[in-house]
Amino acid sequence: FVILAIAVAYKSNEVLVSVLVVVALVLGLNIVAKKLAGRRFGVSVIMKPWTIYSYGLKPSSHFKKPIPMGWIPFILSYATSGAVWCFTVLKFNVITRPGWMYRGGYKTYVRLPERASSLIAITGVLANILLALFAFSAGWGLLAKVSIVYAFWSTIPFSDLDGAKIFFGTPWAWFV
Repeated sequence: FVILAIAVAYKSNEVLVSVLVVVALVLGLNIVAKKLAGRRFGVSVIMKPWTIYSYGLKPSSHFKKPIPMGWIPFILSYATSGAVWCFTVLKFNVITRPGWMYRGGYKTYVRLPERASSLIAITGVLANILLALFAFSAGWGLLAKVSIVYAFWSTIPFSDLDGAKIFFGTPWAWFV
């Protein structure tokens, strides 16, 4: 989250400490909301930095190692002189409890449906929107702005980020 804070405080170094606290609060709330939603579905939610592994549609079109994408916020903020903040740095994976279950007389592996994974992603976005509304009503402009920008970037359906999980799991919720 330090990269995000530097990207936000690009124009002024005096606000860097307050921006670090705000970014940590926004990301922390998003992570806690997703973990609580995952607990509701009986799964573990693991947060990871956003990486890109494949670059094409063929199974053989992939890099040897995943490439971290944490540099995107800094480059985008630098290229636009701090006018655009990009917060696409975290993704989450859902880990179900290992085990087998009998369904219809057949032994099947327990797997979380895409709809449940998208509801976990929606929970994080809604938590940030509620934080932005609360911060705006309390007069904390920076917290409201960072929170709503993070919620906006979280809904873009790209790669394996939250927006793609929402778009493919519950398309009606993505359009709302």
